[in-house]
Amino acid sequence: MSRFFKAFVAMLRDREFLKRMLNLAVPMALASILSSSLQIVDTLMIATLGDVSVAAVGLANRLTYILSFFTAGIASGASIFGAQFWGDRSQDGLKRTLGLSMALVVPITVAFALIALFVPHWVMQIFSSDPVVIEEGCIYLRWIAVGYVFQGVSALMAAMLKSVEQPKLPVAASVVGMVSNVILNYIFIFGKLGLPAMGVKGAAIATLISAALECLYMVVAANVRRAPISLRASNLLLPSGEFVKKYLKVTIPVLFNDVGWALGIVMMTWVYSTMGTAAAAASSVYETIKAFVVVFCVSFGTAGGILLGIELGAGRPEAAEEMSKKILLFAVAVSAIVTPVLLILINPLMMLYGQMSAQAIHDLKGMLAALAIFFVIKAVCFNLINGILRAGGDTKVAATIDVGCLWGIAVPLVFLTGFVFKWNIVYVFPFTFFEEAVVLLLAYRRYRRGYWLKKLEA
Repeated sequence: MSRFFKAFVAMLRDREFLKRMLNLAVPMALASILSSSLQIVDTLMIATLGDVSVAAVGLANRLTYILSFFTAGIASGASIFGAQFWGDRSQDGLKRTLGLSMALVVPITVAFALIALFVPHWVMQIFSSDPVVIEEGCIYLRWIAVGYVFQGVSALMAAMLKSVEQPKLPVAASVVGMVSNVILNYIFIFGKLGLPAMGVKGAAIATLISAALECLYMVVAANVRRAPISLRASNLLLPSGEFVKKYLKVTIPVLFNDVGWALGIVMMTWVYSTMGTAAAAASSVYETIKAFVVVFCVSFGTAGGILLGIELGAGRPEAAEEMSKKILLFAVAVSAIVTPVLLILINPLMMLYGQMSAQAIHDLKGMLAALAIFFVIKAVCFNLINGILRAGGDTKVAATIDVGCLWGIAVPLVFLTGFVFKWNIVYVFPFTFFEEAVVLLLAYRRYRRGYWLKKLEA
């Protein structure tokens, strides 16, 4: 314990490390907080329409959730290469990475948009048997569909800009998206400025327009500022066959990891939906608040991975290994702050969702308490899987550990206790953290073996 404490204090005294970490992570955290705030504002406005609308939008957004993991997987793979090429100052490597990543993101987002446009009933029937919830969810999906393309391009651009230590532009784009979404939500959902009140349909239209504005701002601003990453024709270099193989070898496991994780969460969400509308509404709101809370471990974990990638790309594996220890200790420090703050804020947060039923509020409070208590496990796991192991391209083993534990432990336990035994969601939900504890042990063992300390070539 004394050894851990000394290392912890040494990390806090390392001003150079803290400066690099905070300069990169704070803008990321701010951008993510703004994005999560946008989702919370959406949920709050929709919550005034009742449990049915909250459940409908939450379940409809399961498709958005799955897509976000496809785009995040590609963006993460691009970021891995981007950080290492930035550390090696390889402009050709950056151009090849951007060109190939964009060629993957656009077709995938278009495919999801077509699903939302033409078969929304099929999507909603997977998650709900309530005809009213299904119908409202279909309305939402049809109107938000085209926005998937804008969201995908924005996610890729943001990830690549962060990988070259340019995180402020995505923050500005997030501000544009958030402000426009809040204003348009107010106008379209409640019928202001002479427009009719459109409810769920209005929320979808507002999200579509704000996604388009955010994407347009990022693309235009990156070109005007001549950022290292921009959608100019000269920056979209066609990759060689050899680079495509290397890229896919690293990125496909990341994609498998993220999509496999998303499908596992969707499966557990389906179990929650079978518990009734209150449980489904609590689950939907929980996901929104969780996105806001975990932004801290995600932002600092992503920043840590980028810094490690830069060190590895520059050919400094010893420095990367030393930095990785500080990154894990930093995750513990962040958790020590987040856990008590979240526990204190649970009751005040419930006041924001007064239109929800008493049962939904009760369930939501229990889920948030579990998140606060087990937050340190989630934070360290993210830093190990998404930060350290991915930084050096050790994505195959990272994906096997992460997805294997989710589907081998969490999904079966949630299905057994929630669907078969019919336990309340408050008692079912904590089993998801048991799985993360196993991930923590296996990922830490892999980290200690040092297979991730590799430089990637263009």
